[in-house]
Amino acid sequence: TLAGAEHAVAAVASQLRLAFNAAWQDLTAAHTLAQKLRREALPATEAAYAAVCRAYSAGPIPLTDVLDAQRALVDLRREILAAETDCASALVRLEALTDSTFPLTAALFAP
Repeated sequence: TLAGAEHAVAAVASQLRLAFNAAWQDLTAAHTLAQKLRREALPATEAAYAAVCRAYSAGPIPLTDVLDAQRALVDLRREILAAETDCASALVRLEALTDSTFPLTAALFAP
């Protein structure tokens, strides 16, 4: 029936809106985190690592301090990559939802 078809289209449209909003929120959150880490945390962590390396070269600190600073830098870079991966994944989801060949989107325009 026409009413049943309209209900089905409305349900699919609602699913698409929810999926789009979730993907958009994921994209903006991941992008914000990646940018913040790159702009704020990374320069500070790189500077701290460089300072520890200089101090180690001068002799007053143990190698374990250098390794700890290096580990912190690697962990931060890994966190940045994870945020960038999440951002890319959300972008792919958004592109799929806005592509007319995506199954849920195509269902809206099916005869």
